[in-house]
Amino acid sequence: MSLDLLNELEKRVQSAVSTIEDLKLEIEQLKEENTALVSEKDAWEGRLAELLGKFDLIDSTAPDTAEEVSEFTAENDTEENLEDETLANQAFEQDFSEATEESEQGNGFSSNNNY
Repeated sequence: MSLDLLNELEKRVQSAVSTIEDLKLEIEQLKEENTALVSEKDAWEGRLAELLGKFDLIDSTAPDTAEEVSEFTAENDTEENLEDETLANQAFEQDFSEATEESEQGNGFSSNNNY
């Protein structure tokens, strides 16, 4: 009977050794995967940091750009307002001169008053 027990014990030890070897291989594979994932994570963090740096650069230049745009808009608004006022004045002068000519012709008055 002790021979049967020894055979049974040997089978269990062999099974345990086989399981341990399988687990060691799996651990090695998981370590390799982990290394690859850590490397990939580092690459993504680098890319993310680069993008955030670009956003910071955009944010830091945005106020300057906004000021330039508002100055440009103000200049264009001023020029447009001057053009509008000039056109309005020209139209008024033309209407006024036409109205005065019509009233002089309709009243029998002329610009040369001969008494």
